[in-house]
Amino acid sequence: MSAWGGVFRQIKRNPDGYRWFGPWWYSVKWLLRQDGFAMGHNDDPDVRELMDAHAGNDPKSIVRMAMVHDQAHAANFESGQTAMLDGTPYFLNDTEDVLRATGAGLG
Repeated sequence: MSAWGGVFRQIKRNPDGYRWFGPWWYSVKWLLRQDGFAMGHNDDPDVRELMDAHAGNDPKSIVRMAMVHDQAHAANFESGQTAMLDGTPYFLNDTEDVLRATGAGLG
């Protein structure tokens, strides 16, 4: 299993868990896709590029910062409402791609 397999397994066990990554999600999703996981094509390139640049375009830093965001914003998990680094509200909704990628909820 690849380095990103653990992240994928976490999302597969709890498909709504992608929301924990907040604005980091599309960076994490891109890394998963690069490693061969079919995560769909929904993207927010402006946010992804901003977050990637903030992490120095380093995959390990992206995931580490995403996990820190996860811990700080877990209270807003259910709504998908989160915040950017400057506190600007950000609404994250990638449920359709995640459900398709994980096979969750499909008959």
